[in-house]
Amino acid sequence: MSEVSTKINILGFSQTQMEAFFKTMDEPKFRAVQVMKWIHQFGADDFESMSNVSKKLREKLSEQLRDFFMARILHNNRYMCHNFVHEVFHEVFHEVVARSCSRTPKQL
Repeated sequence: MSEVSTKINILGFSQTQMEAFFKTMDEPKFRAVQVMKWIHQFGADDFESMSNVSKKLREKLSEQLRDFFMARILHNNRYMCHNFVHEVFHEVFHEVVARSCSRTPKQL
């Protein structure tokens, strides 16, 4: 298995999940909120830009977690694909129903 695939994606973590993650790293709870602010409010794409997080912790996070830039791309692509499939299915389904309902029993 490649190194990238074993890294954790915390992009969608709730605050509770984030606190639990930092607890496994023997870090205080406030780190969860601190990192979440960098990700969601400041739009940080990497750990190096988190200037109020210690260098040692940023290195640990880089080793264990997936970069946000790639995680955001994966998340957005997954969301876009889901919407595309939903819209196509919705159109096809309604077209099939419309055709079926407009035919007489002899045409079916």
